[in-house]
Amino acid sequence: MTNNMYCTIDEVKRITGIKPKHFKIENDTELDTIIETWIIQSMSIIDEYCQQSFTTENIPGGVSIACVQIVANIITNAESRKNSPLVKVNDWTVTTVPTEIFTKPIKELLKPYTKTDERYEKAQIEFLTITGDSK
Repeated sequence: MTNNMYCTIDEVKRITGIKPKHFKIENDTELDTIIETWIIQSMSIIDEYCQQSFTTENIPGGVSIACVQIVANIITNAESRKNSPLVKVNDWTVTTVPTEIFTKPIKELLKPYTKTDERYEKAQIEFLTITGDSK
């Protein structure tokens, strides 16, 4: 297991209640491997969004919560697709299970941890109007 993860396998299991039987897996070791992969993928999403990587010394609580939520969304999505890939909206409409894992509330949670490019943040735009008058 990777030590520099933004959340732990146990946190994900506790929040989601996921068990090996949910994915027809024989033991916890296999499930842990799958969850670890999803945590690493979630970390990549967070790093890209925040434009920085966090180390074990500076993982903010909001980043850990976001990681757990993203992995929980992946698990929910996987279970939903496994059980019923189609959702009946009404008598005539059938759609697939929504696949959004990086939701707006998670982005809002991560907003304080995003880095911005100061060159663009402090940039000023100047306009010069050309009227055609020769005066």
